Amino acid sequence: MEALNLSNVTILPTGRVTFSGLSSGIDFEAIADAIIAAKQIPADRIALEISENATKIAEYKTFRDLLTQLKETLSTLHGAVSVGNTQDIFEAKAAFASTSRSDGTAPTAAANLVGMALTNDAALGSHTLEVLNIAKAHKVSSDVVASETTALGFAGTFTINAVSITANATDTLQDLRDRINNANTGASPTGVGASIVTAGSGQNFLVLTADKTGAAMTLADTSGTVLQSLGVLTGAAAIKNELQTATSARFKADGLLDIDRFESNLIGAGSTLLNSVATAAAYPGSFDITGNVGLATINYTATDTITTLKDKINLDTVNTGVTASVVTDGSGVRLVLTEGTQAAITLSDTNGLLDGLGVDNGLVLTRTSNTIDDLFAGITVTLFSAEEGTTIKADVDRDLTQVKSRITDFVNAYNGVKQFINQNTLVDDTSGEVVAETGLLFGNRTLAQIQAELGAAIGIGVAGVDSNFSILAQIGIEFVDNTLQTDPTLKDTLEIDTTKLDKALLSNPEDVRKLFTFDFSSSDPRITLLGFNGATTYTAAGYTLNVGAVFASREDSQTVVSKTAEISDAVNSFGATASGTFNVNGVAIAYDADGLGGNDDTLETLATSINTAGIAGVSANVFEDANGTFSLQISSTLGALTVDTDTGDLLASMGLTVADYAVSSANINGNPDGSNDGSVTVSGRTLTATNATGAEGMTLLFTGTATAAGITLSHTAGVGKDLFFDIETMLTPVTGSVGSEISSFEQQNTTKQERLDRLLERLAFDRDQIIQRFIVMETALASLAQTQSFLTQFTDSLANNN
Repeated sequence: MEALNLSNVTILPTGRVTFSGLSSGIDFEAIADAIIAAKQIPADRIALEISENATKIAEYKTFRDLLTQLKETLSTLHGAVSVGNTQDIFEAKAAFASTSRSDGTAPTAAANLVGMALTNDAALGSHTLEVLNIAKAHKVSSDVVASETTALGFAGTFTINAVSITANATDTLQDLRDRINNANTGASPTGVGASIVTAGSGQNFLVLTADKTGAAMTLADTSGTVLQSLGVLTGAAAIKNELQTATSARFKADGLLDIDRFESNLIGAGSTLLNSVATAAAYPGSFDITGNVGLATINYTATDTITTLKDKINLDTVNTGVTASVVTDGSGVRLVLTEGTQAAITLSDTNGLLDGLGVDNGLVLTRTSNTIDDLFAGITVTLFSAEEGTTIKADVDRDLTQVKSRITDFVNAYNGVKQFINQNTLVDDTSGEVVAETGLLFGNRTLAQIQAELGAAIGIGVAGVDSNFSILAQIGIEFVDNTLQTDPTLKDTLEIDTTKLDKALLSNPEDVRKLFTFDFSSSDPRITLLGFNGATTYTAAGYTLNVGAVFASREDSQTVVSKTAEISDAVNSFGATASGTFNVNGVAIAYDADGLGGNDDTLETLATSINTAGIAGVSANVFEDANGTFSLQISSTLGALTVDTDTGDLLASMGLTVADYAVSSANINGNPDGSNDGSVTVSGRTLTATNATGAEGMTLLFTGTATAAGITLSHTAGVGKDLFFDIETMLTPVTGSVGSEISSFEQQNTTKQERLDRLLERLAFDRDQIIQRFIVMETALASLAQTQSFLTQFTDSLANNN
């Protein structure tokens, strides 16, 4: 028996097993494969095209990423309008702080006294600070407790800042600590944390510390004597062991003066003037005080103290109107002089005592926290330590380091894009033919177009700015010397002359800013720039804006305590006394205010009445402000809002005032009356230039309350502005030059893949048909062979019989 060649076994899609060439001796598997291979050449060609397109798509996506990176570096260099100028690197600020003293003592370094964090909103200039006290958190302790883990043996309920806490007799010091800390969580925390401090063996203390500075905690036993038994409170319910008093931060800022308040430096309590003030000229001596009433002379001796000096001043209060007091401040005291009617106090010191005490009228500011963000706009000040008599001077200037870093990022990103283009346009210098290193996008028109656009933006100067700062080369950003480059992809890239750039930034920061950014100005301060786009075109003549009629678009009532209180309620609402109607744009709104209770309107029902009246474009709502008080707001989106003709007294009680205005029409370079000519679209106070003029895309906010004509708008468009919007257009999906290339190749591949799938499906079908035909042939041959064998056997039998 002949061995079976398993390579000729075929399993058809139907699951049927066949053996190639058993009857014919023909390897029809190989023949079928050869036939299909010939038919598959077009499919292979399509697969290759799909692969090549995929590679090009990957290359274009790499190029897209490089352009995106370049655009990102320009996001803060092109003058974007943003809240707080956060998107304008030229508005970045830094503070340079120093300290000084007038008494010859060496001051502490500024960084040890204060910290400053600046936003781009901070104004250029200088500020001074003198930190008198930093804010401290209230801290108290228990008496000594022998063990942390032994039951304390007392039970009851106590409160911390009005939050109730229950202790059990089996509680240990640790348990009590945990109960207090658990109460400082959730929606109504105590604001006080607890810890155990072990001073030594058998010496444990429960310490309570307020979470926030500047506010004293309130403690009370409400059932039992838990806090008294611990030694936190005395029998008189007063704090027994106060480790640290809650104090507010005290400081002086920018030399502000308080005309009706003077205070001294910190003096030791009970010390005589001779011991406290070494610089006093002579003893005995005198000084004059003049207040709103008149003048008095105060005599003193060397043995006087701050307290006795205070008493002498107050003996003459009737003559001066000035009151003296002694204020305890930490470990010392201060002499404070005040004038109750806020009239100016004048001091005349002939013997030097007041100078020795440091008495002045510098305005002392207080905050409960050491982090202060409401002192200087755009600056958060953190107080670290107090040093009376030390002046901290903080100069706020542009953070040129950030500007230089961003410009460097821009140059590097531009070079990345340029090197990619160079790689894909690389040819042999002699033959002009592509070389092995040439990129896959060689000959692509999109790359050539983008290269031309980038080159134009970099090479063409900026119009309307100082001619000495109109091109990048003038601030040290220049094209490399191509003759010195060994790497051909570095051709026409940029390099920075750091010395030249540093000089330009230090000496002419505004000119460097204008070279990069969109720089806008208006002849009318009521105009604010909100935005612009790539179509906003520079013109030397500028643009003339005319604003038409301005009307009230929203009115607000005065605030009240409750939105559900009746409008006749004078405590929680407006206190209206008579029912009636008022008109909103001519539509009558009825209201009840009879004061009888239960039937009067509220703020909410008034808003509902207006909203259900069907007044075109008018709506009303109840607004809650940050203080938790409420007001009624009536707005119109379709024209002027008029609220009048009250038959009762509600409008007078509400005190409606205009809260916002809207512009009816505006134009650019049009009729001075501001009539609509299609050059400006209006939405409320926002004005947007259309494509009717070169100002297209310029968006403005008008804050005026009346018509305005002849407002001159001027701007220049820097390198950063043009490049940013050029790249934005290139990157626009589908329609942008890069996006369209990617979309085109992806669409091609989708179509080609569909065609390839159909071809492969057809080839699989054809192969199956060929195999089936060979099987039929094999079957027929096998049948013939069987018949031949039978006939042979039959004839042989006949021959044998004969």
